Amino acid sequence: MADRYGTRSLFAYAILGFIGASSVLCSLCHSLTQFAIVRFVQGIAGVMMVPVGRLAVLKNCDKRDLVNAIA
Repeated sequence: MADRYGTRSLFAYAILGFIGASSVLCSLCHSLTQFAIVRFVQGIAGVMMVPVGRLAVLKNCDKRDLVNAIA
């Protein structure tokens, strides 16, 4: 998905989805079913943040910089 839509835009949408689902939509829920659906959407957005964020770092850093950061 990152290759198709772009790493930066996908990461931004994942963050916006996570914040929007957690802050706005969770506060507007009136039933447990709505809350569960919103939390599911929030989980999908949260799952997308970690690998896409890692991919963004790998694409924008030199290999020698990554090795020095680990050591």
